[in-house]
Amino acid sequence: MNYADAIKAALLSVLPEVYHDWPTNSPARYAVWQEDGTIGVKADNLTADSGMAGAVHLFTVDAYDPAVAQIPAALEASGLAVAFGSVQHEDVGRRYHHWEWLWEYA
Repeated sequence: MNYADAIKAALLSVLPEVYHDWPTNSPARYAVWQEDGTIGVKADNLTADSGMAGAVHLFTVDAYDPAVAQIPAALEASGLAVAFGSVQHEDVGRRYHHWEWLWEYA
């Protein structure tokens, strides 16, 4: 399974509204994921291994949304390395709790 399939499957196991790069609408709860760039391990001035890195964002109106715990667990179960990035509070026509996780897939 490639990284895109792994991320999409992991997120869809938690919530039905999953988008790549941009949401097509703004429901009360949705996730967006994107690539940020490649990662690589160098050995003897050569790339010994490479992969992709990016982020997952959860937008929810529920301050205690169970997806906050479920998303990183689902990503890790799919073989991605995951780190918490940030939580922000945004008012963009609707008050969202915006959670971010950084992922890597090699």
